[in-house]
Amino acid sequence: MKKKNLLIIGGILLAAVVMLLVFMLVPLRANCVVVRLGSAEYARIPLGSPQTLTVEQENGAVNVLEVTENGMRMVSSTCANQICVNKGLVTLDNWELKGGAVISCLPNGVTLTLEEDPALAQGAAPTAAPQNDRQPQAEKPAATEKTSGYGWYFDTLVTITLYGAPEGTMDELHAACQRYEKLLSKTVEGSDVYRINNAGGQTVTVDPETWEILRRAKEISALSDGAFSVTIAPLSAMWDFTKGTNRMPEETERIAALPLVNDGAITLGEGCTVTLPAGMQVDLGGIAKGYIADRLAEMLRGRVACAIISLGGNTYVVGDKPDGTYNTIGVQDPFDGTGALEGVIFAKNISVVTSGTYERGFAGPDGTWYHHILDPKTGLPARTDLVSATLAMTSSMDADALATACIVLGSEGALRLARENGLDALFITGDGRTIMTEGFQEKFGYMTYEAFNNR
Repeated sequence: MKKKNLLIIGGILLAAVVMLLVFMLVPLRANCVVVRLGSAEYARIPLGSPQTLTVEQENGAVNVLEVTENGMRMVSSTCANQICVNKGLVTLDNWELKGGAVISCLPNGVTLTLEEDPALAQGAAPTAAPQNDRQPQAEKPAATEKTSGYGWYFDTLVTITLYGAPEGTMDELHAACQRYEKLLSKTVEGSDVYRINNAGGQTVTVDPETWEILRRAKEISALSDGAFSVTIAPLSAMWDFTKGTNRMPEETERIAALPLVNDGAITLGEGCTVTLPAGMQVDLGGIAKGYIADRLAEMLRGRVACAIISLGGNTYVVGDKPDGTYNTIGVQDPFDGTGALEGVIFAKNISVVTSGTYERGFAGPDGTWYHHILDPKTGLPARTDLVSATLAMTSSMDADALATACIVLGSEGALRLARENGLDALFITGDGRTIMTEGFQEKFGYMTYEAFNNR
C-alpha cells in the first residue's frame, strides 16, 4: 500500500515537473516578432537574422525598426514631424515573453510580441520589409497598388507613399532627391550654395532652380519684415542643436555677425547669376525642403492615384486614397515630448508644414531651452508666445519659409501676416492655446487627436 502511494505521489511530482518545464520552455519557442499597430497585425519577422522593417502609422509617422539576433532596435522615426534616432536595443532578456508588451522606446500604438509561428518553423517565407539603406526602397506593391520608400536626404528622413504608381516611379523620385541635395546643400562641395558661399563676393552662375528659390526667399524675407532669412547662415553656424555639444556663441561674436544677415544684399542678375557680398553666406535649409516637396508632387500629378510625400515637418498630399477618403496629417503636441499628436488635419492636394520650437534644441546651464529657430535680428532663439506654427498651402516652399517666420513673429504678428496674405494657419502658444485663422477648421476638418480617435 505504501509502495502504491509512493508511486502515485512520485507520478504527481513527475507530472508537476513536466508541466513546469513545459510552462518555462514554451515561451522560449518563440521564433518571430509580431509587430502590431493597435490591434491590427502589421508584420511578422523571424528571429535570428537581422532585418529592417518600415512601419507606417495612420498619422503619417514612419518608423524604421531593425530586428537583430538579440532583439529590436528603433533606427529612426518621424514621430509626427519630429525625428528621433538611436533609441537603443530592446533585448530578449528584458522582453516580456507572455502576452507582449508595449516597448517604451517605440511610437504610440506600436507593440511587439514574441510568438511562435508554425509556418516559419516549417520554412515558410516570412513577412518582412526590404533591407534599409540610404536610398528609398520600393516595396512590392500589394493588391492596393501601394508602394512605399524612404531615404535620408537633407539631414532629414524622407518618406514617400504612392498608390497606383507606374514601375520605376520611386527610382525617379530617389534620383530627384539626390540631384537636389547635390545642388542645394551648403555642405556638399561643388553645390550651387557652396559655390555662392565660397565665391568671396564674386558673381556665380547657378541652376535656374537655385536662382528661383533665392528669388522667392528674398520676397518672403521682405514680406515677413526679415523674420525669415537665408543669410542667417553665419549666425546658425555658431550654434549646435543636433550634435550634442550644445555650443552657443559668445555675445561678442554673435553681435559681430548680425550685420551679415541681410537678404536684400543678395543680387540676382540675368542669366541666373548670383552675387553675395564677401563674408556673407546663405543657407536654404528653411525653404529648400518645401521647394523639393513641390517638385516631387509635380512629378507625380497625373501619374499616381495618390501620393504622400514627407520631408521632416513638410508633408505634401497628392490626390485621395484609392477608397476615396482623405489622407490625414498629424499636428504634434509640442508639450508631450514623445511624438504624440495634438490634432489631425484632413488633406488633399495640399502641403502641410509645421515648424516648432520643440523639434531641436538643448537646455542651457540655467535650464533655459535654446531651440533651433533663430531670430535673424538678434541671432538668438526666437522668444515669442508661439511654440508651433502649421500652414496649409499649395506651395510647400512658401509654407516652409512662412511657418518659420510665424514662430519668430509671435501670434499677433503671425495672425496679421496670415490675414494680409490669405494664409491658412494653425498656431499653438506656450500656454497651450490653439489659434486658427478664419475658416481653417471647416476647410481642413481639423479636430483634436482625442476627438479623431473617438469619432
